[in-house]
Amino acid sequence: MVILSIGPKQAKAAGVANISASSATVEKGQDVTITVNISAPSDIAVVDFTLSFDTSKLQYTSGAAAGNGSPLRLLDTGCSGKSASYSFSFKTLDVAEGGTTISISNVVICPLDDSLGDNFTPSVSNGVVKITAPYQASNNANLASLSIGEAKISPAFSADVTAYTASVGGTVSKVTVSAQPADGKAKVAVSGNTGLKEGNNTVTVKVTAEDGTTTKTYTITVTRAKPPTPKPATPTPTPTPAVQIKVDDQELALKDKPDLKWMENTDEWDSTIVEYKKYKIGALVNKNTDITVVELSDGNLYILDLERDTATRYFAFESAKQTIVIQEVTDEVTIPMGYTKTTRSIDGADVTAYVTSDKSEYALVYARNDKGFTGWFQYDMTNGTFQRFNTEDAELNPTPTPTPTPVPTDTPIPTLTPTEEPLPTVPETTATSSSSGGKTVLEKILLGTTGGLFVLMLVFLVLFLVWKGKYNRRFAPDEDYEDEDEDYL
Repeated sequence: MVILSIGPKQAKAAGVANISASSATVEKGQDVTITVNISAPSDIAVVDFTLSFDTSKLQYTSGAAAGNGSPLRLLDTGCSGKSASYSFSFKTLDVAEGGTTISISNVVICPLDDSLGDNFTPSVSNGVVKITAPYQASNNANLASLSIGEAKISPAFSADVTAYTASVGGTVSKVTVSAQPADGKAKVAVSGNTGLKEGNNTVTVKVTAEDGTTTKTYTITVTRAKPPTPKPATPTPTPTPAVQIKVDDQELALKDKPDLKWMENTDEWDSTIVEYKKYKIGALVNKNTDITVVELSDGNLYILDLERDTATRYFAFESAKQTIVIQEVTDEVTIPMGYTKTTRSIDGADVTAYVTSDKSEYALVYARNDKGFTGWFQYDMTNGTFQRFNTEDAELNPTPTPTPTPVPTDTPIPTLTPTEEPLPTVPETTATSSSSGGKTVLEKILLGTTGGLFVLMLVFLVLFLVWKGKYNRRFAPDEDYEDEDEDYL
């Protein structure tokens, strides 16, 4: 028995095709574009769908579909490829804020290859248009903070207070203003903060709100003190030929002015001018020690001795909160007894020093400190420290002084008159000592003078004795005269 089934033919699905409408957020009265995108697993031949929307909120203006109302039907029979895209433009109406749905319905998407089936099965995603109120620009023109870097403003900042004052020193010619708006979209403009003059200066801070029309102005009256008296400009050194100066056993040339590398440390040096052999030479004055130095052709600094026409290498050492500057040991400087001249390395520099032995851990240097004391300092080569050397308890080598040669004079020898009294003789040692080869000239002179005085004293004694004898004989009583007088009576 054969049973025949007679009825409509079942449609064969060609697969799933996705169709979706985009979403958007837009302000009232503004235009918005909605895009419908389609994608399928194989080439598409025909697209047909209906787009519905709320005509009280949206007005269709242009796009892929004909008409101006809802719903809109789109029929595209000339598709190619596996995807398609269609745009629709709307204008939002002046209604209350909220959202409206863009709905897709009645979808028919046919494959290009009939063997795959009649239509694709649509998977639909609707879109949403969110309508918001028009953006209202802020009219906030307040400041959140206000200050200047060079002084403190008065009174303390408040957004409602627009007038402030500040005082700066006489050397301040501009102030740095820091002004932060309360609204980040507001704009701030500062003027009058440069070129400050003595007295009152008005610095203006203008705030323009985001809306472009609301403004607020803050002012700071900056009072600048009287500028200090300008320091006289250092005279420019005159160019000089290669002027030579003696340093130890060599001749070095003076530079017209010190290299700029020395002037970088303005906390230590001031520039000045010294006159040497009728030329003006650029020099440096140390602010701590008040010592003037020049630069020579070897690139080092030297202390210039104008009187002796010599230069001494400038060495400065920091020790025990003092600055030590090595000085030249001239002929006028007394060297402590037992110390000999040598060279010692101090902070990598070879300087002239004096030691009691080559193995000594201490050395003497002749230097000047930043307190103005010039003299001997003892350097501890182990600890690297300086301290003043006590010369009061030290024996000093006297500076050799030439002894003048005395002009020999003949010592007069008095002539003695013979008398009955024996004359004492001058000791033989006195006469012979003056000719002794072992005594100095000064000792000979002193010895001769002493002998002469002794002889004169003897002569005076002899004369006194002679005079006294004559006096006694002259005034003594006559014995015969006395006898005659008795007879007469």
